[in-house]
Amino acid sequence: MSVVVQRSDVAGDGLFAAEDLPVGFKLRHEGVYKKATDCTVAELDYAANVGCGVYIVGCGLASKINDAYGTSHTYNCTWEVEGSGVFADLYVVCCRVVRRGEELFIDYGAAYWERHLKKSDA
Repeated sequence: MSVVVQRSDVAGDGLFAAEDLPVGFKLRHEGVYKKATDCTVAELDYAANVGCGVYIVGCGLASKINDAYGTSHTYNCTWEVEGSGVFADLYVVCCRVVRRGEELFIDYGAAYWERHLKKSDA
């Protein structure tokens, strides 16, 4: 296995490289395909919009990846969508070499943080 779930110093569990991962390494984001209207508010917080009103609600290894926002860590992965709607595949892709034992980080996007920062201010 190229990646493993371990405790993160950022938030709960995180996704870590079990071996050196090259630039371009892809991990498929497994999940359930749902229309936005069929998702709960909590699901939409972590669901990925893959077009045509369809979201992937993650449940596999890639769903454990954390965002580096507000930490001293930097992003080392990005999202890549192949296809659209129910025919889409979503991947986490390494945008630089990720060394064995290093945590993978991705950008959840500004809208995610706007919602969560508002919640913490309330």
